[in-house]
Amino acid sequence: MIVCPEALAAEAGAEVFAAGGNAVDAAVSTAFVQGVVNPFATGIGGFALLYVHSGTTGQGVVMNGGVAIGSRPQPAGWIDEFVGRSETVGRFILSSEANQVGHYSIMVPGFVRCCWDAYVRFGSGSSVGPNSCSQP
Repeated sequence: MIVCPEALAAEAGAEVFAAGGNAVDAAVSTAFVQGVVNPFATGIGGFALLYVHSGTTGQGVVMNGGVAIGSRPQPAGWIDEFVGRSETVGRFILSSEANQVGHYSIMVPGFVRCCWDAYVRFGSGSSVGPNSCSQP
């Protein structure tokens, strides 16, 4: 079963299944098509969270394709500006919104890397296969 908001993305996943792909192949292709047909809902500029479960072994793995935010600690003044946390994007809310606009707001997306890692580790052409679920 393929579930997603856009019919064209679901059709792409179904085509992958019909061509002999597995669930991970279909999920990755569906996610990329979803980003093309509705880029406001998903896309390569964001994060991914993927759970892969092996029906054969019963093992599962969570793949976290979060974003990387900067390479330095946040400015000390941000502590005084803290208002709350936005769980929808995993960011802190500051009164100045300095982390939402400008160079401090830039994130390195994890979506593409997560999809690639899932494809390499668990896709139908994988040499690793679903038995590696217990490995990090």
